[in-house]
Amino acid sequence: MADLEKNQPNKILKTNQNGELEFTDANNLQAESYNALDCITEGKTLDARQGKVLKDMIDLKPVDLASDTETQISAAVPEDKKVVSRLKLFNWWEWMKRKSEIIVGNWTFNNILKIGNSGYLMTDTYKFCIRGNQGKTLQIGVEGVADDSISIDVTGISLKNRLTLPIGTSTIPALVIPNGVLTSSPQKGAIERDLTGELYHVINNARYRIFDSRDSGNFLTTTWRSTYTSSASVSGTYVNTSASSISSIASGALGSSNQGNYLFKTFDNYLIKNGNYSPSLIAPKSVLFEVYLKGNNCKFSGSQYIKLYSVERTDVTTENSIRNYEIPIQTNLSQSGDLLGSVLMFSETTYDTFGNKILENYKKYFLQTIDYVGNYTDLKFSDASISLEYRVSVLFDDSTNQNSKNVYARPIFTNYSSLFLKI
Repeated sequence: MADLEKNQPNKILKTNQNGELEFTDANNLQAESYNALDCITEGKTLDARQGKVLKDMIDLKPVDLASDTETQISAAVPEDKKVVSRLKLFNWWEWMKRKSEIIVGNWTFNNILKIGNSGYLMTDTYKFCIRGNQGKTLQIGVEGVADDSISIDVTGISLKNRLTLPIGTSTIPALVIPNGVLTSSPQKGAIERDLTGELYHVINNARYRIFDSRDSGNFLTTTWRSTYTSSASVSGTYVNTSASSISSIASGALGSSNQGNYLFKTFDNYLIKNGNYSPSLIAPKSVLFEVYLKGNNCKFSGSQYIKLYSVERTDVTTENSIRNYEIPIQTNLSQSGDLLGSVLMFSETTYDTFGNKILENYKKYFLQTIDYVGNYTDLKFSDASISLEYRVSVLFDDSTNQNSKNVYARPIFTNYSSLFLKI
């Protein structure tokens, strides 16, 4: 090997009898009687003629190009050693992008995977998974809309904006909360169902059962309650004068069922003497407070107004008085020929200064449309529009103040609350 490190011009390397490399003169090569291109023995060289043959074989070798049909294949084919040109490679890629394929391996997208306007992801197995890396948040939303996404992380699923459920059908409910075990620590805002199907909600870390129709037998049901104070006031008068205030009632107040027993309750304030009366003038003989039912699109046995109760106060020097009253009311159905409608029954009551009943008259009214002619009913309470009217009247002995001796009266009837209870 030391000889190989010497500078030996016009020498070539060859293998000696011992299989070692050594320098020899270039003109001392031995011609071989065989073609070195076919030789498989080590240590042989090509002469000039053989080198030319090898070069021509490389330069002039014909190349078979694969066609689009031969390139765009969906199954394995025998090796034909054909070459794919750049154009055919491009055509193959365009074909692949439009071809439905089943991917059996795991593909990793380091950037963005976009799906067109009509694109979708689907699976023909029982499970479809989209997963984010552990400790990260997976978001599903609309590009460019910051507050619409669904965020999924280790704490659960959160909605940035709102949740709109589909419309339920006769076979598919819009939302199902399955039975389960209640959480050991109630969480604010949670809605849960226990193993027996009872539904609960959580307010300020306290869990409460949600009542339903099964509980109605244990509680009184309010079919309507006034939401504001109604006040009827006489602005000031020396003669007999009345004033009123109207409060609309929801149709379900008396029309939640075809038959019902109700209790009408009120909480009233009576301002009888509003100001000072001169001793030389004559005070009213009484102040009358009344409550009526008014038909807006209906009438009661021909009348637009029917009185529920009245209170006649003769203690005209009393300033304020607070009272509450209740009246049992019953509704039922009545049919006359092809007409079916509601009937209202109660006792109209009059109270004295001390709240005692001084008059009670049983009343039965047939609910009728405005244009109905007859003695029966053609309208149900569920289709009726009715109101409560609170009325106050000041009454003098000298009703027109002919003697100019009446005081200046300003009574006020204030109803703080009214309601219908279903019994």
